[in-house]
Amino acid sequence: LNMNIVIKYNGKTELMALTQLAAQGMLDKLPKDAKVQLQIKSESKIEAVIIKEKNSDKPFVSFL
Repeated sequence: LNMNIVIKYNGKTELMALTQLAAQGMLDKLPKDAKVQLQIKSESKIEAVIIKEKNSDKPFVSFL
């Protein structure tokens, strides 16, 4: 499952908070047996990527 979130933000702190919230939401709300990739984008570029592998309880998070 691939998802995108497009955001406008005022600083890295907001981006980090949203990324943490999204990663926790992936673990809480989505099926454990699904591979999920979420890209958080600004108007100009990809800001962060969250990848949860199938049957994993710890997502990979990268800020770009």
